[in-house]
Amino acid sequence: MKLRKIIFSLFASASLLASPTAAQNANFKGDPDRYLFDTYFFASIQARMQGDNNAAFELLKKCRKLDYLSPAVLFEMSRLLAASNEYAYAADYATEAAKIDTLNNPTYVRTAILYLKVVGKLNDVLPLYDKLIEIQPDDRNVLLLEKAAIQKNLSQYNDALKTLDLVKSNEKKTILDVELSRTGIYESAGQYRKENKLFKSLNKRFPNELRVMVEQSRYYFNRGLITESKELCEKVVEMPGGSVYNFVLADIYRTLSMDSLFAKTSIKAFSHPDIGADAKTSRLFDILNRPDNMMFDAKWRGFFDNVFYSLINTHPEDQQAVALAYNYYYNTGRELKATRLLSDYVKHYPGNEFIWRNLISSLQNDPTVVNKDVIDLCQRAVDDMPEHPFFHLILGQALQMDKQTEKGLAEFLTADELYQYSASQEDAQFRVYALHGIAECYHSLDSLDKCFAVYDKILIENPDDAAALNNYAYWLAQQGRDLDRAERMSAQSLKADALSPTYLDTYAYVLYKRGRYTEALFIIERCLSQLNGQYDAVVLTHYADILEANGQSDKAKEMRAKAKEYEMAE
Repeated sequence: MKLRKIIFSLFASASLLASPTAAQNANFKGDPDRYLFDTYFFASIQARMQGDNNAAFELLKKCRKLDYLSPAVLFEMSRLLAASNEYAYAADYATEAAKIDTLNNPTYVRTAILYLKVVGKLNDVLPLYDKLIEIQPDDRNVLLLEKAAIQKNLSQYNDALKTLDLVKSNEKKTILDVELSRTGIYESAGQYRKENKLFKSLNKRFPNELRVMVEQSRYYFNRGLITESKELCEKVVEMPGGSVYNFVLADIYRTLSMDSLFAKTSIKAFSHPDIGADAKTSRLFDILNRPDNMMFDAKWRGFFDNVFYSLINTHPEDQQAVALAYNYYYNTGRELKATRLLSDYVKHYPGNEFIWRNLISSLQNDPTVVNKDVIDLCQRAVDDMPEHPFFHLILGQALQMDKQTEKGLAEFLTADELYQYSASQEDAQFRVYALHGIAECYHSLDSLDKCFAVYDKILIENPDDAAALNNYAYWLAQQGRDLDRAERMSAQSLKADALSPTYLDTYAYVLYKRGRYTEALFIIERCLSQLNGQYDAVVLTHYADILEANGQSDKAKEMRAKAKEYEMAE
């Protein structure tokens, strides 16, 4: 009752970019500001590489005071902002870097384009494409195609067509890229006759060209000409490289209510070795998110059984495929099969954190699984991934629940040590869980000074950790030590959750130990009201002690008897 049970990109680093202002101001030799700027700048790079983005940003702010117009500083700031999902600010900083830069660094421009696209500022992207085309003329055709796509998204159809006219090439691929982009613009603009006419022209110039046939099939489908779309797509899937379009054909069959052909074509695609696992799992995610809940409809059970059988046999090593199959089996009442699937995966493909986490979670949530099996599985995970702190943490929890306190303590200590090398927020929270485990183990081993030292450490790092405040206060009260501090900590824990029966019980117990019996009675009765009849022996014993202190001996005797009943039942 007393212990709160705790269950559970940045872009690839570019090469360091010298500040353009260093080139503009030719001689910085002996300039203390330049020396200081460089010191701050490279220190910020180092801090970012170590995962301390806040420190990196503060160092870059110092750089800006020394050189306000340094594009290198603005660029690095934009990357840090993007890493914190502050894409609007990141886009502003990256755009400013691209504008100020006089050395025509394409990295600045491309980054600005990327962030602007993320925040949807597409109008601001267009002039940056013009600059990038100047900087990288060899990529002119590709960039023009990208620019035309942006203009299409902005409904600037005439401008997009003019941009495509600027693409010059005799290569078949580029010609097709341009012409198929043009068909897409015609479709978005509602110019279906022009789109159809262009498809007829392309069929003459490039007969039996797979890409043209696929896009024309989509054109038919979007225009409601489903039969024409089906007939063309049936030709596509039989062509070299056309197997992946079996998924498109399956959708057409589904639209036409041709369920048997839908199933047959889908199975063919899921079992096809030339179709990659990414395409197959992407398809399954689409089905999983359908509003009709098709994947878990009983009438489609046999179909999806075949799908997942084909998928796992074709791509047994793919993590996403296995995770989807696990989800399917688990949610169709075949928990044992789901768990075996994950267990078999980690046997054949060790070192996969994602699968291990799912496997352990499935066992923890299975009421039929005994704790010994969870311990064995966690130990296997630790043996497979000894440098990963998470598995030491959950092994420690399982051992602690099994009363193997010393072994549990060793795992918690290992987890704490390993977590100290990580800078992620999730790992920082998990490290706190490890510290709680260490404190609880020390308490169980009667090493109270060590237990309290760990809680002091937790509260230095997070003064509002309610679980630490509660447990620390309760154990101090048990010892009759530092009761003034115990009361302050217990009251502070209630600020986090004023209705927690655990925290109310602790506060009542501390007040009782301080001799404030009337207040203690009021608080313990609030605690009992929150329990709604779900009492335990500890709370009832405290209640009896407090009643006795308030002169209610008969009721205290009744509560002690009740506490004994609950203790025997537990």
